[in-house]
Order: sequence, then C-alpha cells, then structure tokens
Amino acid sequence: MPRKKGKSIDEFAKGHASKILSLRDQLETLANERALQRISLPKKAPAFKFGVLSCTHFGSIYEEVAMTRAIYEWFEQEGIKTVYHCGDMTEGVQMRKGHEHEVHKHGADAQIDWTVEHYPYIKGIKTHLISGNHDEAHMKNGGTDVCARIAEKREDINYLGSDAARWVVERKGEKDIRIDMLHPGGGSSYALSYKPQKIIEQIESGQKPDILLIGHFHKAFTLPAYRGVAAVLAGCTQRQSQFMMRNGLAAHTGAHIIECRAFEDQVMFSSCWRGFKPPKADIPVINDE
Repeated sequence: MPRKKGKSIDEFAKGHASKILSLRDQLETLANERALQRISLPKKAPAFKFGVLSCTHFGSIYEEVAMTRAIYEWFEQEGIKTVYHCGDMTEGVQMRKGHEHEVHKHGADAQIDWTVEHYPYIKGIKTHLISGNHDEAHMKNGGTDVCARIAEKREDINYLGSDAARWVVERKGEKDIRIDMLHPGGGSSYALSYKPQKIIEQIESGQKPDILLIGHFHKAFTLPAYRGVAAVLAGCTQRQSQFMMRNGLAAHTGAHIIECRAFEDQVMFSSCWRGFKPPKADIPVINDE
C-alpha cells in the first residue's frame, strides 16, 4: 500500500499559524514569569545597593574558592544583602577537546556537591543566579540542570533560569528600575565596550533595561550610559586558564558593588569594581649552572 504523502512543515505552519503564534506567546509568557523578579523598597529606603560577580567555574582546576570567599566577605563589610551571579557557577563538561584535563570534579553530581559545600555562605546574603553555557553543558550532555539542583540544596541561592533574567526594583512614587542579567554567547572583543554596545543595540524597542549585567566574557568594564542603558561586564573569579592564555585572553578577577536609585524619569547609577588577584603560579626556576 503506497504511503500517504504528508504535508510539509511550511504547509502545516500556514494552516496552523494562529495556533503556533498562540503557543509561542504562551511559552514566552511562562518564560518571562519565571525570569521576572520584583523587589519593593520602602519609600524612605536608601539607594538600592547590590553585588555582582560571574564565572566562578567551580570544579575547574583554575577556580579560586578563596578569592570568591574574599569577595563575599567584602560584600558583607559593605552591607550587601543581594548578589547577582551572571552565570557559569560551575565548570561544566566536554566544553572542547581536552577539556577533561582542566576539571578536578568530573560529572554533574561531583560539581554540584563541590559547589554546595564550598561556594561562600554568609548569613543574610542572598545570591540570585542564572546559568551560563558551562553550567548548561551538563544539561546537554546528561540532562541535569546543575544550578537548579545547587539552589535546592542551598537556601541562600535563588535560581532564576538559564541565560537571562530581569529584576524590577519598585519604590512608591518613583520610576521602576529594570535590571537585566545576561549570559550571552560568543567570544571577547578587542575593545571592551564593543560587546555591551552590540547587545544593547539588538534589544527590541521598549524592552531595554536601565542596568544590564553581563557575564561570560571574564572581563570587567562599566559603560555608564549607552542608548539609555548602563552596562556592566561582571568579571570572573576563575584565573586565566591555559586555553585563555593560548588565545590571548585576560581574566579580570574581582567583583562589582553597584548602587542605583530612580530620580524623576532617570536612574542614578554608580559602580565600584574591586579587583582580587589570584595567587602567583609556581614557576620552576631553571639553574643554568
């Protein structure tokens, strides 16, 4: 019996366009509801102050647990209660050929346990996290959402989902402040301002945040005002790896403290970057004698 000829994808789409658009809208709504977070501040509260870091890469042989701890101690000293982590909390797996030699905790379970045990915990500080491409490698290779599982075991970590999230800071009588977290793709550019500029240019009209926090690039940079957006490259706490050294990529290790407050129709913004140096590598001394 001859097989009945089916419709092409294009033909199916034409006949079900309204259903497809409706489903897409529903999925976008669900995604936005998951990623949208709100903070309501008392009218007389001071400026909203928070910490920002990214790319801690726990499980990597180039991780810096002590540095990450020192950053959180700095946050505590400065009265920070809210921290935004812009992705790549863990090192991930199978990122490229030979990557297994750059990992000291292999597999999702090992990296989850290591991070849960060693990621800094300071009472009163809440870390809000999106996942990055290294975290998501566990999902691609084994179906495990490592950030979700870490957050389940750590009450001080709030997982917002993959790649992006938006916060809205509300204060009665003032303009809302929109803060976006993003872990994009692609490599670093020669000029530090280039990537945040291109990202801002590609955001749809009416969707631009007031402040954009960007992970992934392991670079620290602040662009205070570009097309109405203040952009911050979040830096990292992973020291320069052999892969980065080979490709001429620097690692800007440290974190930011940011303050913001709405004033009429604008947002006042200030950013303080503090660099934290990793310990010097042990380089063998060659005696020519």
